[in-house]
Amino acid sequence: MRLQTKLFLVLLSTSLMLVGALVFLVQRSIDEGVLDYINSQQHSAVAPAVEELQDEYRSDQWHSLKSDPERFYHTLHSHLENGGISIPQVPRNGPNARVQKRPPPPRRLPPDSGRYAEQSSPINQKAERPAAGTREANQMRRPPPKASFERQQTPTRRLERLPGFHEFVVTYASGEPVVGRVKEGSFYSELPINVDEEIVGYLHIVQRMNLSDVHELDFVKEQHQYMITAGLVLLVGVLGCSIPLGRHMLSPVKRLTQGLHQLAQGQYDLRMPTQRSDELGQLGRDFNELAMTLEQNESARKRWLADAAHELRTPVAVLRGELEAMIDGIRPLSEQNVQSAHQELSHLQKLIDDLHALTRAEAGALRYQKQQLNLNDLIRWREQSLSLMLANAGIELVMSLEAKKCMVEADPTRLNQLFDNLVQNTIRYAHGATQLVVSTRREKHSVVWQIEDDGEGVAAEHLPKLFDHLYRVDEARTRSKGGSGLGLAICKKIIVAHQASVEAETSQAGGLAIIMTFPTVKS
Repeated sequence: MRLQTKLFLVLLSTSLMLVGALVFLVQRSIDEGVLDYINSQQHSAVAPAVEELQDEYRSDQWHSLKSDPERFYHTLHSHLENGGISIPQVPRNGPNARVQKRPPPPRRLPPDSGRYAEQSSPINQKAERPAAGTREANQMRRPPPKASFERQQTPTRRLERLPGFHEFVVTYASGEPVVGRVKEGSFYSELPINVDEEIVGYLHIVQRMNLSDVHELDFVKEQHQYMITAGLVLLVGVLGCSIPLGRHMLSPVKRLTQGLHQLAQGQYDLRMPTQRSDELGQLGRDFNELAMTLEQNESARKRWLADAAHELRTPVAVLRGELEAMIDGIRPLSEQNVQSAHQELSHLQKLIDDLHALTRAEAGALRYQKQQLNLNDLIRWREQSLSLMLANAGIELVMSLEAKKCMVEADPTRLNQLFDNLVQNTIRYAHGATQLVVSTRREKHSVVWQIEDDGEGVAAEHLPKLFDHLYRVDEARTRSKGGSGLGLAICKKIIVAHQASVEAETSQAGGLAIIMTFPTVKS
């Protein structure tokens, strides 16, 4: 599945959940708001009834109200109607039942009453009525009419049929009922009835928990339809915006994907736009850094191969020319000519050894047997031999070592190799040098080892490249000055393997200073 499709589905599902939750919460808020409004309107409508109840209590403490509750409900209904509030009529047999008057029972006539109807007229029916006590008189007698439904009801059941009997209940402060009866399972709010700053009773009003009026239901239904419509419109708008938004967000990702494919094919000169200030812009800048690093590494690799080929080809060509000259008789086969050929062969062997050492160092194949040692002791141990080597080149060795121990964790053999390479580099390239100063100093968490001369020095633009493979400050690359151009590169590999750092700077005397910083250890 494509990333754009996933992003669209995520936005779609998130929008559906948010819009659905919003519609649900707003609908519920509308329902509760309408109920709260109706209950508050109901309280406002019955406020005059509370004042009348106060007057009734002052007159007879509600004795007349208890004997005539219909008058209270009639007055209460008037106040509610004035406030636009209606009381639901609760029928006797249930909320959905209808009370209908029963039709009177059919009149039962005797079997032979048809004969009397035909022979008698309404005028002489009284004269023709059979005598009392006879069979005909007994058959014509009708049963007495039954009492109506209203007359058979008990007063309590008759009161329970009053609208509002369970919705509006008046009680004394002690809880004794005056009018109405609290219905179990219903929630009531209490309006205190104060007489002479004393609560004498309460008017209990049932709280509406749901909507039952047709107008109220229509209003809420209409609001629900509006909310659903608004939610659908909002959802469509979000989906309409998600498509171009997804394309806008994924366009830099697509460019980066295409750039990575081109980078994998070797097009290291490719760059991404970096105008954005978000994470994608940072990713584009990191891509450019990666491409630039790969381009530099590729350039260095090509230059290293060309330099290595040149360095190998030069002594081989010289050696071949001398041998062919001796074979052809152009040069005599003398000891001097053989020594010259041997010198070229030694130089070639040294170059091959350096290339092999550098390759092993880059591959991490060089073995290091590290141990804790005092760097000052290692330098003093090599002082005599290196002094003789430098003296033959007309350079004086000057020691300026830290008085305290400079403990480091290092391989002494590799440090001796490092020291030899740096001294050889000074002898070959520090023209006009008369002193080589070797110094150490302790810092808070490191030991600094510095080797500097007072020769001609190196131009500032060459300093960062001194540790590159086969790099020479002499662009003519003449072999008269000797060296393979790999000595400082090998030195840097040894220093990095000891978790140390190295820098090339201009010394205070104007020559070259090599500054190495090693992490210190406790003795």
